[in-house]
Amino acid sequence: MEKTFKPALTELVASFIFVATAAGVVCANAMTRGEVSWVGIALANCFVFTALLAFTTHVSGGHISPTVTIGHWAARRIPTQTAVIYIVAQLAGAIIAGLVLRSIYPTNVWQPVALGAPIADGRIGLVTKIFIEALFTCIFVTTVLACTTDDRVSRNIGPLAVGCALGFCTLVAGPLTGAGFNPARSFGSAIGSGNWTNQWLYWVGPIIGGLGAPFVHRAVTGATGSWGAFTEREEPKVTVRQVRR
Repeated sequence: MEKTFKPALTELVASFIFVATAAGVVCANAMTRGEVSWVGIALANCFVFTALLAFTTHVSGGHISPTVTIGHWAARRIPTQTAVIYIVAQLAGAIIAGLVLRSIYPTNVWQPVALGAPIADGRIGLVTKIFIEALFTCIFVTTVLACTTDDRVSRNIGPLAVGCALGFCTLVAGPLTGAGFNPARSFGSAIGSGNWTNQWLYWVGPIIGGLGAPFVHRAVTGATGSWGAFTEREEPKVTVRQVRR
């Protein structure tokens, strides 16, 4: 239990920061009457996720999203119990973020945008919405797996690569579906705003994408090292001889 507490707390705090930023920037865009734009929203998502990965990867693995946790679980990199604890922690952080955002933004600002919840374009069909959310979530989670679990990828470039992936996925899918990708973000905004419109959509699509990501990662990169085993990325080993030198 002690081994899980610190990583779970890290996920809670990171989820709070991410949702407060991702949903908050949507509220900021509404408050400035569109001056932030989808480019600004995408950049905010990119920057905050990059920063969060930099200080959470070595503690919790840097999941910060139920879909990433589901991807790790589907790749059999974490046990079911840990995955459940992480997701609960992420949702808790998102709920706190939603309540905080509601308290700092005026009602006439956050209400039209449902406190920053992803809102899909009404001209797009239901199946297409699910497909878009699943596709871009899959791209994002595949990048996470490739950059945080594969020893062939430099640890220094991993967080930036993942942040950029989230940024361009947000930029492309944002005008279409609101770029959910993260059920915790949708859930936190729903709790804070009381608006549950299409909430299920932002669970079903991203979960499908998260479950498919490990298979895409394996097919594209040929990663087989720790597939099917609950293992963690090992730190470089230093021998006694090397220390003496």
